Amino acid sequence: MEKRENRLGETVVQPVRARRLMVYLNRPAVLGVILVVVAVAALNLGLRAFGQTEPKPLAPTKEVRAQRFVLVDEKDQTQASLMRGDDGRPALVLWNGDGTASATVEIDQGGKPRITLSNGDADVSMGFMDPGSPVFVMRDAKGKRRVVVVAGRERRTLINLYDDEQRERLSVGLTEKGQPIASAKDEEGNLRATFVQDETGVGLDLTAENGRGSISLNVDPKGQCDIGIVHGEGEMGVVMQADAEGRGNVMIFADKKPVWQAMKR
Repeated sequence: MEKRENRLGETVVQPVRARRLMVYLNRPAVLGVILVVVAVAALNLGLRAFGQTEPKPLAPTKEVRAQRFVLVDEKDQTQASLMRGDDGRPALVLWNGDGTASATVEIDQGGKPRITLSNGDADVSMGFMDPGSPVFVMRDAKGKRRVVVVAGRERRTLINLYDDEQRERLSVGLTEKGQPIASAKDEEGNLRATFVQDETGVGLDLTAENGRGSISLNVDPKGQCDIGIVHGEGEMGVVMQADAEGRGNVMIFADKKPVWQAMKR
C-alpha cells in the first residue's frame, strides 16, 4: 500500500498495482486505442438499434431515358448503336469491324418499319410500301436497285428486275386473282412482251421495237388457237385460227379488209 495526496490535497491510500495501472492508462497511445474501440462499439450498437447492419440492395430501375446508347468492345470500337437519326426517327444499327453498318432496324419516313442487311458489296432491305404490302429490295455494290419483290393482299404479287440504270426490264408475278403474268420492257420503258393466263385462256404478245408491229397468240379454255399479226401501220395483217377439232382459217388483210382467205372444215 502507498499513501499519497490527490488533486484536492487529501491523503489517500492506493495499492501499488492500481497506481501502476492508472499510469499505464494515462498514456496518450493507450487512450487513443481505447477511444477507437469504444467508438466502433457505439457505432455498431447504433446501427443495430436502427436495423441497418447491412446495406439494402437497390431496387431495379424500371425505366431508362436517353437519346443514344452505344455498345463498344474492349478496344472501344462501336459494335451497336441505339439512337435517333438526323431526321429524328429511331434506329438500331449493328456495326462490323471496318465501321460500316451490317444491320439496321429503323422507322422510314412513312412511319413504317424497315430492316436493312449489308455485307459491304450489296444490301437487302425489307419493309412495307403501304399497309399490308411488304416489299423486299436488293441493291448492288453501287447502291442501285436490282430486284424488288412486292406481295400485297389486294394487289399483284410481283418480282421486278432492273438493269444497271435501275430501269425495270422484267416483271413476273401473279394477279390479285392468283393468275400468272409476265412482262418485258426495253431501255425506253416500252412494253415488248407480255404473258398472261386468266379465265379467257393463255395469251402471249410480242411487240416490235417501234411499237407498231406485233404478234399475238391466244389459246382459250376450249382449245381454240388464234394468231394475229399486226404490220407496221398498226393494222391487222394476218389472222390464223384453229379449233380443237382440226378446223382452221387463215385471212390476209389490206386496208383493213380481207383480201385472201383459206378455210379447212
